[in-house]
Amino acid sequence: MGHLRRAIWETYQYNQRYIQGQVKCIYEVILDLPIGERDRKRRGVMADILSRVTGLASKDDVQAVIHILEHIQTGV
Repeated sequence: MGHLRRAIWETYQYNQRYIQGQVKCIYEVILDLPIGERDRKRRGVMADILSRVTGLASKDDVQAVIHILEHIQTGV
């Protein structure tokens, strides 16, 4: 029974490290994206319509993903 508990604990630790590494990589990629206010012009109504039609993410969608990843990183 002790071997099973140890195996479960090691698997849990491995998964936590793996998830933490993946979230860190994703977060670093997002930080490298040029989405700063001064780097972009303000999006108009047409850009929002095109993002809905094409399925591409809007600026609000990207900000929501960044917010979620920050919460995940805090939790991990």
